Amino acid sequence: MQAKDKASPVSPRSDRGVSFIEILVAIVLLGTVVVATLTGLRAAIVGTEVDEDHARAYAWLQAASDEIYAAAYLPCHVAANTNIVIKNQYQSAVATASRPTDWTVASGATITIDTVEYLSRSGTDDLWGTTCASGNAGSPVYPQLIKITVKDPSLQFSATIEVIKSV
Repeated sequence: MQAKDKASPVSPRSDRGVSFIEILVAIVLLGTVVVATLTGLRAAIVGTEVDEDHARAYAWLQAASDEIYAAAYLPCHVAANTNIVIKNQYQSAVATASRPTDWTVASGATITIDTVEYLSRSGTDDLWGTTCASGNAGSPVYPQLIKITVKDPSLQFSATIEVIKSV
């Protein structure tokens, strides 16, 4: 039998823990992921707010369009019904349209009648203009093109719709 060797030498351990540089790299990578996630979340929140404002604006425009439809038609060929009188009547009508709940007058949200134009047929062309076509036998119904604009409370965007009113 052979004699036992003296105690075999212990090999040194290769695992000495994590270095400071490895910890810094891990923190930077984790920070980058967190910043990217928060940036994406913020973009989604802002996008949702903008989308909601657009939806409110178009709902208000639709309500204003309904009010113009219900308003009495003022023919432009009557001398008392000047463009300003007709525009003011339509402005009064859209002022009664149901406003989005958080778009109060104090918030700065506005709805206005920008223009009222009248159809004039000269020959084969149909032309819209601010002058009444009352003398034009080719346009007996005197249609009116009404442009309505809504501005949001933050005044970052506006939405416009055109409505045709006729007899």
